Amino acid sequence: MEHLSFSLRPIAVVRSPRNDLRDDFWGDVVAEVEVSPDLPEDSLDGLTDFSHAEIIFVFDRVAPDSVTTSARHPRNNTAWPKLVCSPRAPKGGRIA
Repeated sequence: MEHLSFSLRPIAVVRSPRNDLRDDFWGDVVAEVEVSPDLPEDSLDGLTDFSHAEIIFVFDRVAPDSVTTSARHPRNNTAWPKLVCSPRAPKGGRIA
């Protein structure tokens, strides 16, 4: 398979008061999406007509030396199938 690469230009940043990078206990955390000032204003037209917005994000705080591409059981639970993208794996889950 040919290796493809691409780059992304963020159009927003998600901010919350939480600094702890643990995967758990995010239910009560309120986060805000801060849209880039150079994003054209009309690009958000109609957004309020929807009940949800899909936010695609990058785990940018995962240390590069902890990135793994091996399949792992989520949360090390062997009752669950191994996954390549398992963010709660021991070494983090960002895909290289």
